[in-house]
Amino acid sequence: MSERRQMESESNSFELGLSHQKAGRHVEAIGVYRELLRREAGNGDVWSNLGVALKMIGDLDGAIEAFVRAVELRPGRGDVFAFLGHALRDAGRLEEAITAYRRGVELSGDVRVADSLLVALHAHPGYGRAELYAEHEAWARRFVAPGAAKCYQHSNERAKHERLKVGYVAADLGNHPLGRFLLPVVENHDREGFEIYCYNDHAREDYVSARLRAAVEHWRTCGGMSHEQLAEAICRDGIDILVDLTMHGPGSRLLTFARKPAPVQATYLAYASTTGVRAIDYRLTDAYLDPVGVDESLYFEPSVRLPRSWWCYPEPAEAGEVAPLPADEHGCVTFGCLNSFSKTNPQMMGLWAEVMRNSPGSRLILHAQEGGHRERVKELFAGCGVEAERVEFVGFLPVEKYFEVYGQIDVALDTYPWAGGATTCDALWMGVPAVSLAGETAVSRGGYSILSNIGLEELVGHRPDEFVRVAAGLSVEKLRELRGGLRDRMRRSKLMDGRAFAQGLEGAYRSMWERAKWR
Repeated sequence: MSERRQMESESNSFELGLSHQKAGRHVEAIGVYRELLRREAGNGDVWSNLGVALKMIGDLDGAIEAFVRAVELRPGRGDVFAFLGHALRDAGRLEEAITAYRRGVELSGDVRVADSLLVALHAHPGYGRAELYAEHEAWARRFVAPGAAKCYQHSNERAKHERLKVGYVAADLGNHPLGRFLLPVVENHDREGFEIYCYNDHAREDYVSARLRAAVEHWRTCGGMSHEQLAEAICRDGIDILVDLTMHGPGSRLLTFARKPAPVQATYLAYASTTGVRAIDYRLTDAYLDPVGVDESLYFEPSVRLPRSWWCYPEPAEAGEVAPLPADEHGCVTFGCLNSFSKTNPQMMGLWAEVMRNSPGSRLILHAQEGGHRERVKELFAGCGVEAERVEFVGFLPVEKYFEVYGQIDVALDTYPWAGGATTCDALWMGVPAVSLAGETAVSRGGYSILSNIGLEELVGHRPDEFVRVAAGLSVEKLRELRGGLRDRMRRSKLMDGRAFAQGLEGAYRSMWERAKWR
């Protein structure tokens, strides 16, 4: 074969692999890329695409290996370092992921990579409130300042009790934590006092998006819009209060908010932290996440504490009945953590091991994809005096199966310093008490907020030794009592009172509007 024909053949093969990937046929794409690499092992683009496809099928070890090879061959490609960071983070290798993200930002100048870096830092025990503020400040200097000159002028006029237009902006308002936690807000909103708009990037259609659409007056699909285009659309709609629900998560629209398309802007729901965007006027929180008196100079936005809870949990449609207590069947306690494995770290797992040492015969079920990180976890526990066979794993599951796993767990162990949110609520709904460690950052106090709002503050440790004592000290009798009553306790609590929550939230909106500086 001539050199030209060979090049054409390889180009066609590469395009075939891309076609398979775009169609979701990742196994087929992997086959095409591996065949290409047998002929052209030094092609960094093929290695990178192979890594993406391997990650999509859950082969993290293979993906990391492919991305490492890609960055060796294309050391100037920031996007490949970002891909490597994503895979390392999913494998619980947070320190390495942060290093990869930093290199990716340096090379690419891509705000999406910088967003991923900021999100990852919240899960690292070495980043307290001051360090996180400094990182967000650096992000703002690089990415917000260039667009700040494009801020809009506003002429919104509303009488004190006139109907306000509230817009919610999110990357995914489908069957995703953002969509689910927004449900009780919009389904209970005061239609006489507020007109609700949703700006949703994701095109998915499911039961959550259908319920949200039915509950709001206006639904805008904005996937593919630039930040400038979205800001113009929001301004044309005459939104009075614009609420960000994604922060620096995937699909972030913070650069839209930086253009100030609405006169009053707030951030809520994604995770309880700061944004770095001074055009956002407020961050919503509660008195558990941010106790009165906390140093608020380490947030870019003034805090507004909701009168009840920061969370409002909707009854999950996929959840079955509460299962019998596993300890009654096994004769030992089974601990579990179904939070994202990216929130784990060796320090927290060391505490979990100490809990298990103080609970003879106990087992632990962790959520983690297959790969070498599972063996590293077992080695860590063995090094802490806990036999490796006492640690088990579950991978990604359909939502119904995920809820069923709680039927095997007696006690949920929360992550730190980024506590669970939806997963903690899910555990409690399935009759599984969660034990949490509250620290100085608001993201570490999510479990504290949730548990306090259902009257179980005693399940929170404010120091590592307290966490261990609480988790290991739950007797089978206490667990049996909790399992039988947790679901009813949740239904009766502030955590699931959608009407009262919406009233409190809308009261906060009205207060924001009345003291708006622009008027």
